[in-house]
Amino acid sequence: MSLIFKRSFHKTLGLNRGPLGFQGWYPKDHKPGPYPKTEEERRAAAIKYGLRPEDYKPLDQSDYLRSSGDYPNLDAEGAKANKYRTVNFDVRDPFENYTTTLFRRNFNEPVPREFVQMGPERITYTGLEDFQELNWKNILLNVVVFGAIFAFAFWTSQSNPDRFRYKNPAMPKEYPYDYYRAWPWQDPLKYPITNYTFEPEDK
Repeated sequence: MSLIFKRSFHKTLGLNRGPLGFQGWYPKDHKPGPYPKTEEERRAAAIKYGLRPEDYKPLDQSDYLRSSGDYPNLDAEGAKANKYRTVNFDVRDPFENYTTTLFRRNFNEPVPREFVQMGPERITYTGLEDFQELNWKNILLNVVVFGAIFAFAFWTSQSNPDRFRYKNPAMPKEYPYDYYRAWPWQDPLKYPITNYTFEPEDK
């Protein structure tokens, strides 16, 4: 009975975690750290990513498009010539017992920064360099298309007919009697309204 009473008021019941607590998986644990500045930091980063210290080389800080802290540059030799010289999906043994058979990758295996672009659904790896640079043509095309859409939506959503004259201006409807003055119990015929007349104006 005491065990049931103690379990009912245990803090894990309020935290909705069950009877056991575990560390779990968090994306912040896989976030690259700061750029290594000393030899000790460089060795620690190499061990972190499962590489030998002599093979570890972080991404260049001057490359603002690809720099990712202490993440290793796994395609350093082919970055300029062939752009990607990594062991990609096509050249891996299809009969190997991989941890992740979909991407033919093993657990804790370091992958290049552009590994997402080298998936099995790609027919060829040509044209990947377009993803690494700012394509101002596409940016300009997006600005023109979405700018035209927003401009048209703004133009057609104006309630004032005289704003852009996209429809005929209209005056308020004219009534022969003042219904607002006669409301609620009086007769509106007692309060006629002269909106216009054909009689000559008195001078």
